[in-house]
Amino acid sequence: MARRHTPSRKPTKPDRHAEAIKRAMARFNKGDRKGCLDALHRVLAADPKHAQAHRITAFIHHDARDHERARYHAEKAVALNPGGSQPRTMLGVVLDALGETDAALDSMRRAVELNPHDPDAWTTLGLTLDALDRFDESIEAHRRALGVNPDHATAAMNLSLSLLSMGKACEAVDLVRRLAHARPDDTHVAERLAFCLNYDDRATRADINAAHRAWGRLAEAARPVMPTRLIEPGRPLRVGFISPDFRRHSVAYFLRPVLEHLDRDRFEVHALFTSTRSD
Repeated sequence: MARRHTPSRKPTKPDRHAEAIKRAMARFNKGDRKGCLDALHRVLAADPKHAQAHRITAFIHHDARDHERARYHAEKAVALNPGGSQPRTMLGVVLDALGETDAALDSMRRAVELNPHDPDAWTTLGLTLDALDRFDESIEAHRRALGVNPDHATAAMNLSLSLLSMGKACEAVDLVRRLAHARPDDTHVAERLAFCLNYDDRATRADINAAHRAWGRLAEAARPVMPTRLIEPGRPLRVGFISPDFRRHSVAYFLRPVLEHLDRDRFEVHALFTSTRSD
Protein backbone atom coordinates (compact mmCIF):
# COMPACT_ATOMS: atom_id res chain seq x y z
CA MET A 1 0.00 0.00 0.00
CA ALA A 2 1.44 3.36 -1.00
CA ARG A 3 2.28 5.76 1.79
CA ARG A 4 0.19 8.84 1.90
CA HIS A 5 2.25 11.96 1.24
CA THR A 6 1.77 14.63 3.85
CA PRO A 7 2.95 18.03 2.71
CA SER A 8 5.23 19.84 5.12
CA ARG A 9 3.51 22.56 7.06
CA LYS A 10 4.59 26.13 6.70
CA PRO A 11 5.56 27.77 9.95
CA THR A 12 2.69 29.65 11.50
CA LYS A 13 2.90 33.34 12.33
CA PRO A 14 3.46 32.75 16.05
CA ASP A 15 6.37 30.43 15.24
CA ARG A 16 7.94 33.01 12.95
CA HIS A 17 7.48 35.67 15.58
CA ALA A 18 9.02 33.44 18.24
CA GLU A 19 12.14 33.02 16.14
CA ALA A 20 12.29 36.76 15.45
CA ILE A 21 11.96 37.52 19.16
CA LYS A 22 14.67 34.98 19.96
CA ARG A 23 17.01 36.66 17.46
CA ALA A 24 16.12 40.06 18.91
CA MET A 25 17.08 38.93 22.41
CA ALA A 26 20.32 37.48 21.08
CA ARG A 27 21.15 40.97 19.80
CA PHE A 28 20.31 42.47 23.19
CA ASN A 29 22.52 39.95 24.98
CA LYS A 30 25.39 41.00 22.71
CA GLY A 31 24.88 44.65 23.65
CA ASP A 32 23.00 45.67 20.49
CA ARG A 33 19.96 47.34 22.05
CA LYS A 34 19.07 49.27 18.88
CA GLY A 35 19.18 46.14 16.73
CA CYS A 36 17.03 44.36 19.29
CA LEU A 37 14.40 47.11 19.31
CA ASP A 38 14.39 47.32 15.52
CA ALA A 39 13.69 43.59 15.34
CA LEU A 40 10.92 43.82 17.94
CA HIS A 41 9.33 46.77 16.15
CA ARG A 42 9.23 44.71 12.96
CA VAL A 43 7.36 41.99 14.84
CA LEU A 44 4.89 44.54 16.18
CA ALA A 45 4.45 46.09 12.74
CA ALA A 46 3.48 42.65 11.45
CA ASP A 47 1.35 41.81 14.48
CA PRO A 48 0.41 44.81 16.68
CA LYS A 49 -1.43 42.47 19.06
CA HIS A 50 1.57 40.29 19.92
CA ALA A 51 1.54 40.51 23.72
CA GLN A 52 4.94 38.90 24.24
CA ALA A 53 6.61 41.30 21.82
CA HIS A 54 5.08 44.25 23.69
CA ARG A 55 6.25 42.84 27.03
CA ILE A 56 9.82 42.29 25.85
CA THR A 57 9.88 45.71 24.19
CA ALA A 58 8.82 47.16 27.55
CA PHE A 59 11.73 45.36 29.20
CA ILE A 60 14.25 46.71 26.68
CA HIS A 61 13.01 50.29 27.10
CA HIS A 62 13.03 49.86 30.89
CA ASP A 63 16.62 48.61 30.70
CA ALA A 64 17.48 51.81 28.80
CA ARG A 65 15.66 53.86 31.50
CA ASP A 66 13.10 55.01 28.94
CA HIS A 67 10.31 54.26 31.38
CA GLU A 68 7.47 56.09 29.62
CA ARG A 69 7.92 54.04 26.45
CA ALA A 70 8.30 50.96 28.63
CA ARG A 71 5.01 51.79 30.32
CA TYR A 72 3.20 52.08 26.98
CA HIS A 73 4.32 48.63 25.86
CA ALA A 74 3.78 47.03 29.28
CA GLU A 75 0.22 48.34 29.42
CA LYS A 76 -0.34 47.03 25.88
CA ALA A 77 0.95 43.62 26.95
CA VAL A 78 -1.42 43.53 29.93
CA ALA A 79 -4.39 44.58 27.78
CA LEU A 80 -3.60 41.87 25.23
CA ASN A 81 -2.92 39.17 27.84
CA PRO A 82 -4.91 40.13 30.95
CA GLY A 83 -4.65 36.65 32.43
CA GLY A 84 -0.87 36.43 32.21
CA SER A 85 1.44 37.00 35.18
CA GLN A 86 4.48 38.12 33.17
CA PRO A 87 2.93 41.26 31.63
CA ARG A 88 1.64 42.41 35.02
CA THR A 89 5.02 41.81 36.64
CA MET A 90 6.70 43.82 33.88
CA LEU A 91 4.19 46.64 34.31
CA GLY A 92 4.84 46.59 38.05
CA VAL A 93 8.59 46.92 37.51
CA VAL A 94 8.06 49.90 35.20
CA LEU A 95 5.60 51.61 37.55
CA ASP A 96 8.06 51.16 40.41
CA ALA A 97 10.78 52.82 38.33
CA LEU A 98 8.38 55.71 37.69
CA GLY A 99 7.84 56.12 41.43
CA GLU A 100 4.26 54.80 41.39
CA THR A 101 4.93 52.31 44.15
CA ASP A 102 1.36 51.52 45.18
CA ALA A 103 0.30 50.85 41.60
CA ALA A 104 3.43 48.77 41.10
CA LEU A 105 2.64 46.59 44.10
CA ASP A 106 -0.97 46.21 42.96
CA SER A 107 0.20 45.00 39.55
CA MET A 108 2.72 42.58 41.03
CA ARG A 109 0.25 41.20 43.55
CA ARG A 110 -2.24 40.67 40.75
CA ALA A 111 0.46 38.76 38.86
CA VAL A 112 0.96 36.25 41.68
CA GLU A 113 -2.79 35.94 42.13
CA LEU A 114 -3.16 35.05 38.46
CA ASN A 115 -0.28 32.59 38.56
CA PRO A 116 0.97 31.60 42.02
CA HIS A 117 3.33 29.14 40.33
CA ASP A 118 5.43 31.90 38.71
CA PRO A 119 8.64 32.18 40.80
CA ASP A 120 9.85 35.24 38.89
CA ALA A 121 6.65 37.10 39.78
CA TRP A 122 7.06 36.23 43.47
CA THR A 123 10.70 37.26 43.79
CA THR A 124 10.14 40.47 41.80
CA LEU A 125 7.38 41.36 44.24
CA GLY A 126 9.83 40.56 47.02
CA LEU A 127 12.44 42.95 45.61
CA THR A 128 9.93 45.79 45.52
CA LEU A 129 8.96 45.10 49.12
CA ASP A 130 12.67 45.00 50.04
CA ALA A 131 13.12 48.53 48.74
CA LEU A 132 10.29 49.64 51.03
CA ASP A 133 11.94 47.97 54.05
CA ARG A 134 8.95 45.62 54.32
CA PHE A 135 11.24 42.70 55.00
CA ASP A 136 8.76 40.29 56.59
CA GLU A 137 6.64 40.49 53.44
CA SER A 138 9.62 40.33 51.11
CA ILE A 139 10.98 37.23 52.85
CA GLU A 140 7.61 35.55 52.44
CA ALA A 141 7.53 36.45 48.73
CA HIS A 142 11.04 35.10 48.09
CA ARG A 143 10.18 31.94 50.02
CA ARG A 144 7.09 31.49 47.87
CA ALA A 145 9.32 31.72 44.79
CA LEU A 146 11.62 29.02 46.18
CA GLY A 147 8.60 26.94 47.12
CA VAL A 148 7.68 26.87 43.44
CA ASN A 149 11.26 26.32 42.26
CA PRO A 150 13.82 25.38 44.95
CA ASP A 151 16.63 25.83 42.38
CA HIS A 152 15.70 29.44 41.55
CA ALA A 153 19.08 31.09 42.14
CA THR A 154 17.82 34.66 41.83
CA ALA A 155 15.16 34.10 44.47
CA ALA A 156 17.74 32.55 46.80
CA MET A 157 20.11 35.49 46.31
CA ASN A 158 17.30 37.97 46.92
CA LEU A 159 16.16 36.10 50.02
CA SER A 160 19.68 36.16 51.45
CA LEU A 161 19.70 39.97 51.46
CA SER A 162 16.23 40.15 53.00
CA LEU A 163 17.34 37.80 55.76
CA LEU A 164 20.44 39.91 56.42
CA SER A 165 18.27 43.00 56.68
CA MET A 166 16.28 41.24 59.41
CA GLY A 167 19.44 40.25 61.30
CA LYS A 168 19.14 36.60 60.26
CA ALA A 169 22.73 36.28 59.07
CA CYS A 170 23.12 32.62 60.00
CA GLU A 171 20.11 31.65 57.94
CA ALA A 172 21.36 33.79 55.04
CA VAL A 173 24.79 32.12 55.14
CA ASP A 174 23.29 28.62 55.25
CA LEU A 175 21.09 29.47 52.28
CA VAL A 176 23.96 30.85 50.20
CA ARG A 177 26.27 27.96 51.16
CA ARG A 178 23.73 25.54 49.67
CA LEU A 179 23.55 27.67 46.56
CA ALA A 180 27.35 27.83 46.32
CA HIS A 181 27.52 24.04 46.57
CA ALA A 182 25.13 23.78 43.62
CA ARG A 183 26.88 26.55 41.65
CA PRO A 184 30.58 26.31 42.55
CA ASP A 185 31.75 28.41 39.59
CA ASP A 186 29.30 31.29 40.03
CA THR A 187 31.23 34.44 40.97
CA HIS A 188 28.06 36.24 42.13
CA VAL A 189 27.20 33.47 44.57
CA ALA A 190 30.79 33.34 45.86
CA GLU A 191 30.70 37.10 46.38
CA ARG A 192 27.40 36.89 48.26
CA LEU A 193 28.74 34.15 50.54
CA ALA A 194 31.81 36.22 51.39
CA PHE A 195 29.58 39.22 52.08
CA CYS A 196 27.10 37.33 54.28
CA LEU A 197 29.87 35.75 56.36
CA ASN A 198 30.87 39.21 57.58
CA TYR A 199 27.66 39.24 59.64
CA ASP A 200 27.60 35.60 60.81
CA ASP A 201 28.60 35.24 64.48
CA ARG A 202 29.68 31.66 63.80
CA ALA A 203 32.24 32.68 61.17
CA THR A 204 35.89 33.04 62.17
CA ARG A 205 38.32 35.44 60.56
CA ALA A 206 39.81 32.46 58.77
CA ASP A 207 36.37 31.53 57.39
CA ILE A 208 35.79 35.05 56.11
CA ASN A 209 39.28 35.28 54.65
CA ALA A 210 38.92 31.93 52.89
CA ALA A 211 35.56 32.90 51.40
CA HIS A 212 36.92 36.18 50.05
CA ARG A 213 39.95 34.43 48.57
CA ALA A 214 37.70 31.84 46.92
CA TRP A 215 35.61 34.63 45.43
CA GLY A 216 38.79 36.37 44.27
CA ARG A 217 40.02 33.25 42.48
CA LEU A 218 36.74 32.90 40.60
CA ALA A 219 36.64 36.59 39.71
CA GLU A 220 40.25 36.53 38.52
CA ALA A 221 39.59 33.50 36.32
CA ALA A 222 36.52 35.14 34.80
CA ARG A 223 38.26 38.44 34.08
CA PRO A 224 39.07 39.03 30.40
CA VAL A 225 42.75 39.48 29.58
CA MET A 226 43.43 43.18 29.18
CA PRO A 227 46.15 44.57 26.93
CA THR A 228 49.26 45.87 28.68
CA ARG A 229 49.41 49.64 28.76
CA LEU A 230 52.62 51.55 29.22
CA ILE A 231 52.44 54.54 31.54
CA GLU A 232 53.77 57.74 30.06
CA PRO A 233 56.60 59.15 32.21
CA GLY A 234 55.44 62.08 34.29
CA ARG A 235 51.76 61.42 33.67
CA PRO A 236 49.57 60.57 36.71
CA LEU A 237 47.99 57.14 36.80
CA ARG A 238 44.24 57.30 36.24
CA VAL A 239 42.45 55.24 38.93
CA GLY A 240 38.71 54.53 38.98
CA PHE A 241 36.69 53.40 42.00
CA ILE A 242 33.27 51.96 41.15
CA SER A 243 30.72 51.18 43.85
CA PRO A 244 27.03 51.47 44.80
CA ASP A 245 28.13 52.31 48.37
CA PHE A 246 29.67 55.78 48.07
CA ARG A 247 26.98 57.75 49.88
CA ARG A 248 26.04 56.65 53.41
CA HIS A 249 27.19 53.05 53.47
CA SER A 250 29.98 52.10 55.88
CA VAL A 251 32.21 51.36 52.87
CA ALA A 252 32.20 55.07 52.05
CA TYR A 253 33.59 55.95 55.48
CA PHE A 254 36.39 53.39 55.16
CA LEU A 255 37.28 54.54 51.66
CA ARG A 256 37.15 58.28 52.24
CA PRO A 257 40.60 58.61 53.85
CA VAL A 258 42.11 56.55 51.03
CA LEU A 259 40.62 58.89 48.43
CA GLU A 260 41.64 61.97 50.39
CA HIS A 261 45.27 60.91 50.81
CA LEU A 262 46.04 59.66 47.31
CA ASP A 263 48.75 61.93 45.92
CA ARG A 264 47.03 63.92 43.15
CA ASP A 265 50.39 64.53 41.49
CA ARG A 266 50.70 60.76 40.99
CA PHE A 267 47.05 59.68 40.68
CA GLU A 268 44.07 61.01 38.74
CA VAL A 269 41.15 59.78 40.85
CA HIS A 270 37.61 59.07 39.61
CA ALA A 271 34.77 57.67 41.74
CA LEU A 272 31.65 56.35 40.00
CA PHE A 273 28.42 55.71 41.92
CA THR A 274 26.53 52.83 40.30
CA SER A 275 23.15 52.78 42.03
CA THR A 276 19.91 54.54 41.13
CA ARG A 277 18.86 54.35 44.78
CA SER A 278 20.41 55.79 47.91
CA ASP A 279 22.67 53.25 49.62
